[in-house]
Amino acid sequence: MNRIFPVKGIFAPLVTPFDAEENVDKKAFVHNIKKWATTGLRGLLPLGSNSEAVYLTKKEKLELVRLCAEHKRDDQLLLAGTGLESTRATLKLTKKAAVEGAQAALIITPHFYTDKMDDRALEAHYLRIAEESPIPVLIYHVEKYTHLPLSTKVVEKLADHPNIVGMKESSGSLAALMNYREATRGKDFQVLLGTAGSWLPALSIGMEAGIFALANCAPNTCVKLQTFYEQGRVEEARELYRKIYLLNQAVTARWGVAGLKEACTILGYQGGRVRSPLQNISEEEVQVIQQLIEGLKEDEVECETKEARDA
Repeated sequence: MNRIFPVKGIFAPLVTPFDAEENVDKKAFVHNIKKWATTGLRGLLPLGSNSEAVYLTKKEKLELVRLCAEHKRDDQLLLAGTGLESTRATLKLTKKAAVEGAQAALIITPHFYTDKMDDRALEAHYLRIAEESPIPVLIYHVEKYTHLPLSTKVVEKLADHPNIVGMKESSGSLAALMNYREATRGKDFQVLLGTAGSWLPALSIGMEAGIFALANCAPNTCVKLQTFYEQGRVEEARELYRKIYLLNQAVTARWGVAGLKEACTILGYQGGRVRSPLQNISEEEVQVIQQLIEGLKEDEVECETKEARDA
């Protein structure tokens, strides 16, 4: 397989802090990168859904990739969400992100012309990108936002290409996860889990890597859960899973990016504001998140050790 895949561990799809005028707060972003460098995160993913990438300019996107490359821990992998609606634009952004230090590209399924994005169109899109991309390509399946299901037939075919090394599966469905894994079994292709809400069940079926929104604010807890499970400390893993599940629901399904940014701020990161038309959450909602976080604070601090960094 490609020299950097398969991978093991947790990636964070990074939040993008905005200041009061909704400008990218580069200082806050660098603060977060340096803090993530002290955690057990395997890698970073700027320009994903949680980065509010659809609201970023091309210049802002490339600057965020550059800042990640400059300030991340040396052994952390740098992925970048470079998928756009057209194949041509996706290739252009992917190549420029590679120049700025991205080591692999996460490509969301194009979806604006939903009824025309059949198997033939998606295969052509990804295969051309894979042929011309200077870095490995991963498929990003997030039907919640695209409203476009990705057939296992397409994934099975794309997995044969040597430069398409995996996919992020973000439906939260264990059935879908199993279907994609079975369709690509025996190929040089890795399925990564896209939600911490399914982390423990996914570990039980052999998953080894994930890209979680929750890893922005609670990276060490996500890493620790995997470590416990792999060490056979299943009851301790279950207890951590109970702690993260409700918080994960709050910062994904319930309040989304705005809630995630508040959770980041509470746990010592700089979440910043969201960019309009997204709205920040209310003080009452912040208090709910604070209550959900209480049980995780001790785990996050405890894990800021060499053991966590080496996990």
